[in-house]
Amino acid sequence: MAMIFAAFCAWVIMILFIWNIWSILKKGIIFLKELHEIPCHACEYFTNDYRLKCTVHPKKACS
Repeated sequence: MAMIFAAFCAWVIMILFIWNIWSILKKGIIFLKELHEIPCHACEYFTNDYRLKCTVHPKKACS
């Protein structure tokens, strides 16, 4: 009986570990997608230069 309980606990721990890794990866992907969005792509000063995020407010864009 104790061996079945130990096996059950091991499976629960593994499932929780995989669930935790999955949720961390999911949150990370969502965060990266938000970082790579360019909110002002229609701005007339947009240069499409990856080194300069915003030509109007570079201090705000790089912070």
